[in-house]
Amino acid sequence: SIQERYAKYKVTDPERQKMNQEMMALYKENGVNPASGCVPMLLTLPILFAFYSLLAMSIELRHAPFVGYIADLSRPDVYYVTPILMGLSMFWQQKMMPTTADPLQQKMFLFMPLIFTFSFLWAPSGLVLYWLSSNLLAIGQQYVTNRLTGDAR
Repeated sequence: SIQERYAKYKVTDPERQKMNQEMMALYKENGVNPASGCVPMLLTLPILFAFYSLLAMSIELRHAPFVGYIADLSRPDVYYVTPILMGLSMFWQQKMMPTTADPLQQKMFLFMPLIFTFSFLWAPSGLVLYWLSSNLLAIGQQYVTNRLTGDAR
């Protein structure tokens, strides 16, 4: 593979530029856009910001209890339980997904749950619960997909 041929060079080595050029030529030849993997994530950012604003300012959610200790869905979780569960569910979901060959992308996938967990420590509980439930549904969907395809993750 192209990456194996250039693995002996450091990232700062000019020879690695040739690897990037070969990879881009291969992408172009096969009609692959390397940035297309980021587009779905970028499309969800306005929705995330809208949810954040909606839940932080919603009059209806003020003092609206959910379960147990969550007494206000418009306020952050005071015990940080839901953001931590959300981060763990993100980590679990990523472990169930097929791994990529790119080590940089693997490291980024490991840090994303940490970044999101830290970011959601001060987010409204309603938003964190929404994200947590979305992750749990995605985990269930991935589990069924893995079972149907014979993947033992």
